[in-house]
Amino acid sequence: MGNSLNSLVSPWAATLKVTESEARLALGASWAKAPGSAYQAETGVVESTGPTASVSGTSIVVTAHQAIVENASGPWVCTTTASLTCPLDTPLPASGQSRWDLIVGEVVSGEYRLRSVTGTASSNPSVPGTPINTIPLFRTRVTNAGPQEVIALYSWTRAPGGIRLCEDWDTRNGSFEGDLRRFKSGQIEAWTGGKWVPMVSPAAWTQWTPVLSYAGEGGNPSGTVNLGVNGQALGRYLVSGKRLDLAYTFFFGNSGVNAGTGTITTTLPPGMTSRTGLETHVLCVLYTGAEGGEKVFSGACFLPPNSTVLQPRFPMNESYTGLGNLKAANAPGAAGTGIPQLPGKYPITISSVLSITGTIEIQ
Repeated sequence: MGNSLNSLVSPWAATLKVTESEARLALGASWAKAPGSAYQAETGVVESTGPTASVSGTSIVVTAHQAIVENASGPWVCTTTASLTCPLDTPLPASGQSRWDLIVGEVVSGEYRLRSVTGTASSNPSVPGTPINTIPLFRTRVTNAGPQEVIALYSWTRAPGGIRLCEDWDTRNGSFEGDLRRFKSGQIEAWTGGKWVPMVSPAAWTQWTPVLSYAGEGGNPSGTVNLGVNGQALGRYLVSGKRLDLAYTFFFGNSGVNAGTGTITTTLPPGMTSRTGLETHVLCVLYTGAEGGEKVFSGACFLPPNSTVLQPRFPMNESYTGLGNLKAANAPGAAGTGIPQLPGKYPITISSVLSITGTIEIQ
């Protein structure tokens, strides 16, 4: 393993003064228990942006930071006020091979140090394990040209009862039921005793603009339904765990309504997919507008399993309630000027309103 460079003397020892934030961290180290640990401590980097690292020859330079480290005598709150240089082992790997080295922090004889843990060189190297009583800070890929990229591995420590800040790679179990952790993305998860479960943010509707599309028939292209002059599409949705509540309203304008041919559909909000194995139906209602005789049709919007596509379906006509897909069909005139129609040819005309509302289970 590479030689370590001791940290500077802790400001605690130099000034004989403990700041409020350091006292909080010390208490946190003594009260928060690391899973599987015999000591009442949770190791990691102190809550902040974390240290950064850079390559310098065959060494890794790590910027100033503070960390809680566990060793045989218990937890230590460690401070370095300057960058530390950690040499890597030589010789370097042979041409065509590489290795992964870890940069870890540890307490030795009362001093906080960094040292490297050298991996085995090969054409497909593995990351070495983290030694006991150390905290992993970085890993670096080493070739015969020296260390290459440096990847952050540190996780954050916390005061008792606080939320654990963690990196995406962090697979540690929770310390107790109800334990919380937060990722850089802002996602918060709670430990149930056997797994981490995403926490739902306070209920809030999100606005977005859905689109009606036509599939094309008889070799005709697919495309987007033109809602016409002053037409408007409004979409709102609310996510609670795997439950999605949505409300779409499409207002057709007072002129210029047109489409191509084929089944008309819309989609779920971005990044959402319906449950697997079972289809879903939600309510859809169509008001055909004054030129359509001011008819109101109630239908069902079909959502296949493992899909993002919503398919509005309505009665075939006023006397037959069997449902068929809402379609666009060519009207007299040039191709591509079709008007969206009900299955029984009741047209969606100017000033029509199509609404889709309901609750959907998502993945």
